Amino acid sequence: MAIFKANYVKRGKNARDRAKASVRYIQHRRGKDGQTITRTLFNSDGPMERYEAYRMIDDAPQKGTYFYRFVLSPDPKREDHNHDLDMRDIAMQTMLALEERLGVSLNWVAATHADHAPHLHAHLIAIVPHKLNVKDFEMLR
Repeated sequence: MAIFKANYVKRGKNARDRAKASVRYIQHRRGKDGQTITRTLFNSDGPMERYEAYRMIDDAPQKGTYFYRFVLSPDPKREDHNHDLDMRDIAMQTMLALEERLGVSLNWVAATHADHAPHLHAHLIAIVPHKLNVKDFEMLR
């Protein structure tokens, strides 16, 4: 069974800065040998640059916005035994399902991590217009 983790940036004066720090993390988390790695950021439109992710965060409405951080991690034995799943497609399908559930289009950015842990996974940062509830998370799992 896949692991789905979620949390959000605490709202407040520095929320946008913390969301941008999350973008830097998903793009530049060091590899298992400590080497610097730059990963390609993407969203539903394809690859994106960091400044585009930052602009997306800066342009989000001040009131009611939550910056959610998701981790999608397929089970390496049952779902990804060849370490070859298309994490971009899985991320896009996950966000599409969330958009359908919420009835709104969402801005988000993601990166695939296949280099610092023994399991393939993707990190996403989504701009959500309200706090998600238990039923939302059940659907995502």
